Amino acid sequence: MTLLTVAALLCALVPGVAAWWSGRQLLARRDDAALPELLWHRRSRLTSVAALAFALIVFVARGALLPVAIALFVVALFVGSYPARRALRGETWSLGAYLRSSLGRVVASAGFFIGLALAPQIVLAVPPGAAPWVAGALALILVVWARFVVPFWLRVHGATPIADHPVGAGLVPRFAAIVAASRAQPPETYRIGRPGERLVGAFALPSSGSRPAAVAFGDSLLELLTPDEVVAVFAHEVAHLEHFTPARVRRGFIASVFLAVAAVTLPLAVRAAQPASAWLVTIAWPLVVLLALALRAGRSKANELASDRRAAELCGDPEAMIRALVTLHTALQLPRRWSADAERAATHPSLANRIRALRAAAAATGSLGEPVVLRSTKPGTFVVLDAARVSVLAGVPDGTPLDAAALRDHAGSIRADAYEQLVELRVSAERGARTLVATDRAGATWRVPLEPADVRAAQAALDVVDV
Repeated sequence: MTLLTVAALLCALVPGVAAWWSGRQLLARRDDAALPELLWHRRSRLTSVAALAFALIVFVARGALLPVAIALFVVALFVGSYPARRALRGETWSLGAYLRSSLGRVVASAGFFIGLALAPQIVLAVPPGAAPWVAGALALILVVWARFVVPFWLRVHGATPIADHPVGAGLVPRFAAIVAASRAQPPETYRIGRPGERLVGAFALPSSGSRPAAVAFGDSLLELLTPDEVVAVFAHEVAHLEHFTPARVRRGFIASVFLAVAAVTLPLAVRAAQPASAWLVTIAWPLVVLLALALRAGRSKANELASDRRAAELCGDPEAMIRALVTLHTALQLPRRWSADAERAATHPSLANRIRALRAAAAATGSLGEPVVLRSTKPGTFVVLDAARVSVLAGVPDGTPLDAAALRDHAGSIRADAYEQLVELRVSAERGARTLVATDRAGATWRVPLEPADVRAAQAALDVVDV
């Protein structure tokens, strides 16, 4: 076994070990009021570790070692994530069932792009005489994959018609009313999920017109939401189908065919013209695929907000949409508020921004009643959240009553920021501390460490401040 082989296999194992170790630490804090923030921070770190490990695998692994290392990478990451996921979500399925389902979903959801990114490696790994045949077969597989990804996705997720679900009889006519008010063609509706799993989510699966589009609901989401909230979520997915028209889907398929052909012909052309430089294609092409994915993801965030507003129009109940979003984020243990950087990079807006946009469209507002006082771990420092602003009070003498007016009267200095001047106000759980973070429109940021016992009150107050 060569040194490069050992290095590739070790890189494949590192993300899984990191997921297992960080998961153990999280399980000891499952009652923490900042658990969603802790999970978000862990996910961010794991993403960085996994991305670096994957890049190293692609760089050092060659030939048959590459698919082996990638398979080990994926399996190790799922195995390492399993204990914490099972405990935090309350799932009961076995490791084997979890692995079979998760690996199948990776293939169904990302298999085309994984194959696209690795195509030059595969073509260059075979002898030159056989390379054109392998390239043609690989291109055909990728094109067929792109064409039939929706039925494959539904099969892997265990989809069954929602009419067969206990609540389906009452939902189907309400779904039909939403579709009748929309510009979308009637989609097929499904429930998805495996025994022992808690699948919380809803998905729009557009069509090119040759077969009906589909909307799929996780079975746990159907259990958690009221019928009004399920209808609001359906309206959101129908709004996506309005955006992803059959013509748009066909253009996307043509782009996929072009990428598949380019992925297999480019390495052949470079090897024929500059054999010594052919390996550069295996490095550059995955970056092209990542760039294409990033451009697609960048367009999805604005579409999410537009679909929220359209859903409120279609169902006539923006509060039902808000309740559904809150339930979804709570079940998935996602933070309501993200950092400005995370918000820019994410494919979906934060819950706080989605609620704010829905309430703004409905001209509904809320405000805090009495000011909320938060203690800091920094002596003599307090944070006050009132109806219009957040204030940081410093230099408060010991023994001052825990009252907003008294604290202001005795503070040595006060910094006050109106909410409308802030682009970010959230609780952070980085580096083991619980910190209130604020960033204004000029880009200036301040941080105040909070007493852990006050984090729950801070989160509840920020839920109101968000809107």
